[in-house]
Amino acid sequence: MKILAAPAFKNVRGNPYNSLLYTHLQKVPGVSANDFSWRALLTDKPSILHLHWPEHVFGNHFGVNFLVRFISLTLKILVAKAMGIRVVWTVHNLESHEHLHPRLELWCKRHFIAVVDGVIYLTDTGRELAVTKYPVLALKKSAVICHGHYQNAYPNVVGKTAARAKLGLAEDDHVILFLGKVRRYKNVENLMKIFSGMSQGNLRLVVAGSVSNNIALEQNIRGLASLDSRISLHLEHIESEDITAFLNAADLMVLPYLDILNSGAAILGLSFGVPVLVPDIGAMADLQSQFGSHRVHLYQKDLSAHVLEAVLDSIAQRSEVEEVGERDFPIEFDWVHIARQTFSFYTEVVSD
Repeated sequence: MKILAAPAFKNVRGNPYNSLLYTHLQKVPGVSANDFSWRALLTDKPSILHLHWPEHVFGNHFGVNFLVRFISLTLKILVAKAMGIRVVWTVHNLESHEHLHPRLELWCKRHFIAVVDGVIYLTDTGRELAVTKYPVLALKKSAVICHGHYQNAYPNVVGKTAARAKLGLAEDDHVILFLGKVRRYKNVENLMKIFSGMSQGNLRLVVAGSVSNNIALEQNIRGLASLDSRISLHLEHIESEDITAFLNAADLMVLPYLDILNSGAAILGLSFGVPVLVPDIGAMADLQSQFGSHRVHLYQKDLSAHVLEAVLDSIAQRSEVEEVGERDFPIEFDWVHIARQTFSFYTEVVSD
């Protein structure tokens, strides 16, 4: 079975999710996977065209740029369908995070969904929310297949002490981490304001990740950091070899998003034993049920200093004995298991 994906391996520097998925799929006998290209589509006779994040086309571009990207996506799908190739969509998000032109995006998404043959959801709640928003999805073949872990995706050679020394943090600091691309919907400014209102001297907030094409947002973040010496900024792309230094230095990863369905960043933190604090929206309650309330902490409505203090206290009270095995993952998050599930779903979609 030949698979074309958009993307498959091209996105590995930004997020190794796709590369991990298709690397493991290719270990299934008889399966090959490649990034989409028109040549591959027309000459390789693939069975499946697997699409991820179509909202990047729908939601992040204006004018001619948007039109070109939407036409390109539409042509991919129409040509694939004309050739008898099945189209599968993994629902990472229900819509774009920025909501730049919601009416046009909704129109495009409905037309996109109409021609999809199969849908993969990452959680049960994700499926429920998707079908509620787009009822036609209830008629599509579907499967729930978890987002795999990142335990082997990054070199993990820096321990806690060395990681903190590298980042200029003290051994006895209580370190809160935000890690990932900084975008408006991720609400980093609010996290910084809340943090600055906390009086404990040995608290540290580390914000690590590039700011996505938003000069005003970057200026605001730098301005807030200049008012509190306990805040460390690393506003650049974090290379793979440095990812684990940030994770191993942290006591808690906070993802104060205003909009979220699934979270690869939360899976990343959990992959390296870092408890995460996320809003109780989207499928985050599913994540807590899978990993436990001591590893996935939820907050209702708005983040506050009280919530942060309570979670940090809870983490501090856990003994070293209790923390043994914290990086163990349920089988549902194992890539070999995920590859087998995905191949089984492909087979079901192709045989229809």
